[in-house]
Amino acid sequence: MKLAAFFSSEENGHRHIVEKMCKAQCVTDDHTYQIYTLECGAIGCINTSDRYSAVPHLYIPASGNILAISGVPLRMQGGLTQMFRAISEMDCQTAANALAKFDGAFAALFWDNEQKLVAIVNDFSGNQPLYQLATGQSLALATDLKGLAASGLSALEIDPVGWGSFLSLGYFVGKHSSLKQVEILEPGSITRFNPRNGARTVQKYWQWREPRPHLKLSQIDTGELVDQLEEHAKACLAHTPHGTLLLSGGFDSRLLLCVLRRAGISAEILIHDHPDENRNADGEYARRIANRFGLTPSTISSPDSFFISDGFIDYLVMNEITTPSLNLFIAQLLSRFTGRPDGEPQDPGGSRTRPAAIQSVWEGVGPGNTLYPCIQTEGGFDNYFKFIMPARDSIAWRAARLVFAPSLVDEMYHGLTAVLAQERARYADDEFGVRNFIMESRVRNRAAANPLKVYANCVLPFTPGLSRDFVNSVNTIPYSLKINLDLYLKLFREQFPEALSVPWCSGGVLIGPEGKINRIHRIYMAADKKGYIETIKRFPLIEGIARQIGRQPRKQHDHPLVGAITARAELSHPDLNGQGIQSLGQGRRSRSIDAYARSLLFYWQVWRWLMEGQVSTLRAAAAKAREEMQVVE
Repeated sequence: MKLAAFFSSEENGHRHIVEKMCKAQCVTDDHTYQIYTLECGAIGCINTSDRYSAVPHLYIPASGNILAISGVPLRMQGGLTQMFRAISEMDCQTAANALAKFDGAFAALFWDNEQKLVAIVNDFSGNQPLYQLATGQSLALATDLKGLAASGLSALEIDPVGWGSFLSLGYFVGKHSSLKQVEILEPGSITRFNPRNGARTVQKYWQWREPRPHLKLSQIDTGELVDQLEEHAKACLAHTPHGTLLLSGGFDSRLLLCVLRRAGISAEILIHDHPDENRNADGEYARRIANRFGLTPSTISSPDSFFISDGFIDYLVMNEITTPSLNLFIAQLLSRFTGRPDGEPQDPGGSRTRPAAIQSVWEGVGPGNTLYPCIQTEGGFDNYFKFIMPARDSIAWRAARLVFAPSLVDEMYHGLTAVLAQERARYADDEFGVRNFIMESRVRNRAAANPLKVYANCVLPFTPGLSRDFVNSVNTIPYSLKINLDLYLKLFREQFPEALSVPWCSGGVLIGPEGKINRIHRIYMAADKKGYIETIKRFPLIEGIARQIGRQPRKQHDHPLVGAITARAELSHPDLNGQGIQSLGQGRRSRSIDAYARSLLFYWQVWRWLMEGQVSTLRAAAAKAREEMQVVE
């Protein structure tokens, strides 16, 4: 279920505003909504994948209270429906405290009809999407950015910090989103709002557990970790027993397969081939591990034209440019859930039906990158920011100056630098503080987006590991015990030794059955970080050899949809640098900078259309590009 709500004593037409928000968030044929008008407000509930859950996501008792829930909340002791019914009868304070005890990824909206108060509670890690817009004495909430953009409550202006973090890091940082004035709800928080006077308070209800810096590998109880994942997996069955495991050649999905088998949970196995990287090692290793356990998987692949198809447009609409997605492999899985087989365009005037067999997907081990922290560095924030934050003269920022107005780029860079300084001050300046920052920024705003923001439109996303016990257990383990795969290999050796016989493919790197990492790949990555790879990009043959040796994905050619979209950009728009955009492709700079600049312009233009409600314009541009491709062929 998606949420849309607006509360204010200063406005009339609450229902009309919420209806616009609901319509903007209905993105597939089977999305429907209901609106409930209140004193000083209205609440909209958009039915999405919650239709496949045995647990109702909306409760309206005789008292007139309303409890609406987005996402997949979990209670390890069971009894979800009974507990939610009891909570719906409580007062605002008591209900909020009770909702804060649930695990899983969810956001709950509670209306206390007697006190005329609102409580908003999100999960302890803040992974379930929910955006808020506070203006004067009013408060608007929506699961999608499109919902708040459609409300008409604020101008459709970009947030410089949000865009600065997106173009340089690939995800939002802190409370910032891509839309000015719109914030992402703080993780593990209870927000209370009084629509009669505009009073709003925010209370954090969950804190990170103290780290264990002196912990040794031999002291880690891998059985306890598996027990926690198994308990989480069993709790998901309260929603539906019909699940499909998205199996890849990586570590997390194999661990999840083993956990489900141990828990006695049956699931269909779905493998998506990836032939353009490492001769499809990812798909091949997934098939080999499925065969190792006597399972018969379904195998799918997408056509080369996927990234210009309506299937990819679906992904852009649901993702809302919250993460980079050009040539993103996992974007192709969405077509399997939306009823667009292999990402092919929908027939004009035809209808599409999501395959009935897929009601939920088991997607990885949440909260992402905790058992193998490949996106972290040793030490504290100085080391980490040096690793993740591109310098002012990097490709990312040089490309940004070509696309966006110079003053806006300055706002992006300086704003992001200031926010990163503020964010790091909230955590301990050590590896554990960095880990917690990663959890509340990259994991929450990038890794979680695929299952919880995109897939959730069509299927229930089950991501075991999004529980307090598991997160506290793995986040307090020292970085040194995880980065060389020591923890992962110990876990498999002690709990699932039968799964060690098949190699892994993780992040484009081939890893042997005993966890031997390709050392040449590490050398390549170090050279890339120093800028050496960028230097040799002037020599395509040498670059290609370097990428092959480094086990890197093949270089992507110009994306056909990028040209079709960027050609329609309004170069006189105040956000843009028209002169810089016109200079693209004239041979003045390296191809990498120009390509990055085109992708930024693509994302900006798509974002504008989505925020303006012009999805049909986006689809028409894709259709035009497909026609032109056919003419060329």
